Amino acid sequence: MQRRYYDGDKAHIKNLVQCRTDDALPDHFVRLSILHWLERHQTIQGPAGVIGFHRVVDLVTDLVQLGHDGNTVRRELVYLVEQGCVALPMAS
Repeated sequence: MQRRYYDGDKAHIKNLVQCRTDDALPDHFVRLSILHWLERHQTIQGPAGVIGFHRVVDLVTDLVQLGHDGNTVRRELVYLVEQGCVALPMAS
């Protein structure tokens, strides 16, 4: 209760529209775009033949075409994975 502003990085509930203010062009919607892309592709067979598993480069390419910065997409995808919002395939 001593914090004046909510910080999604330190809370259990993540703020999907939070962005880094030190970015040259802060992108409030990149996390939502990543999750939306993954949701749309979860029933589609990926290049390895597994449904729902796609290459990161495909996600980045599609989101760059929508106007997102490629480096920001990669960084925020890593954030979502680290926070447990996106699952990666297990190595066999």
